[in-house]
Amino acid sequence: MSRERKKRKVNKQFLFFVEGETEKVFFDTLWQEYRLTSAKTIKILKNSGTDWVEKSQRMIKNNSRVQPNAKTTVFIVFDKNNDTDSQIKAMIQKSKRLKIGGSKCEICFSNESFELWLLAYFEKITPGFKTQKQLNLALSKYLGETYVKADSVQMQRIIKENRTLEAIENSENISEFSLDHQSTNVGSILKEILSELKSPTK
Repeated sequence: MSRERKKRKVNKQFLFFVEGETEKVFFDTLWQEYRLTSAKTIKILKNSGTDWVEKSQRMIKNNSRVQPNAKTTVFIVFDKNNDTDSQIKAMIQKSKRLKIGGSKCEICFSNESFELWLLAYFEKITPGFKTQKQLNLALSKYLGETYVKADSVQMQRIIKENRTLEAIENSENISEFSLDHQSTNVGSILKEILSELKSPTK
């Protein structure tokens, strides 16, 4: 009988509030890969309005199972999509003031979409823009089949073999927040979290 894989625990706690199903599948798959029990992914209900910070705040207050404390970092994950620059900047400023139970809040942002981060698992990313269609086609090429958003089997294939560290390196050139060119800070956030862990046991 094979030994049960040990779960990874760290002193800090991480809550990831995500607006899309693809992001939910990605982070859940990643936490499973690293057996990271101190990280939790929570799907933001898509209702009226575009303020993801306020939605996350309401969900924390209304969810008895989510109790942030001084060791908790809340990450609000969203894409540019149809949000205006002013809406995004307003959410970032609001996130800096968001403290619940002593926790701190950070924005995890991709311009134009989360698929930009997924593509970093396969190639080095430059600031030049790719449309959503181009991102999907590129992922399809690497996967050898049509890329499907939020497909858990494809996500496992993307993440496998500890390629997350390579993706972090491939996205370093676009890790600074920008509305003017292609950018995502997913890698820099994961780098900080995973630095507390050893590589997962094969």
